Amino acid sequence: MTTKGTTRGLKAFHWQVGLVYLLSQGFYLLTLAPTVLWGDDAKFQWMAYVGELRPNMYDRPLWVAMAHLFTRIPLGDIAFRVNLSASVWAAITVTLAFAVLVRTIGSLWAGATGAGALMVSHTFWSHAVRAEVYTLNTALLMISLYALLHPALNWQVLLLAGIAAGLAINNHVMM
Repeated sequence: MTTKGTTRGLKAFHWQVGLVYLLSQGFYLLTLAPTVLWGDDAKFQWMAYVGELRPNMYDRPLWVAMAHLFTRIPLGDIAFRVNLSASVWAAITVTLAFAVLVRTIGSLWAGATGAGALMVSHTFWSHAVRAEVYTLNTALLMISLYALLHPALNWQVLLLAGIAAGLAINNHVMM
């Protein structure tokens, strides 16, 4: 049973989580690569556009399938949309990092500082603004961590954490 203060605190926390997502997604949108890139990024943009799901694990079929969904959004050119998919996963990662930090440390300021540091860190930012597979990995990792910190840790929560971790491993062996 929740008290009135707890319910109000939970609503405030949901609002704060939403604000963290909007701020991080806004930051990544402002700095997002606007079009076609080179190297692996160009390869992934092409694969996402045509929906090319190669059986080779090193061609990241999970990421390609997820990015292919973004090619259907009527906004900008197709390369921009594929880049956008990485930024969405990055913003989800930053948001869940905030939630995990607040849940474990108990401080909104610590959560905001940690999430903000992650958001602007050079390597993470560079993967968030172009067609890269790593932000999907970090989002899946954060989903798994957030699930494992759930107060009612039961088999459904463990299953969610396991599925997220398994998908992350399927996406990139970095996991």
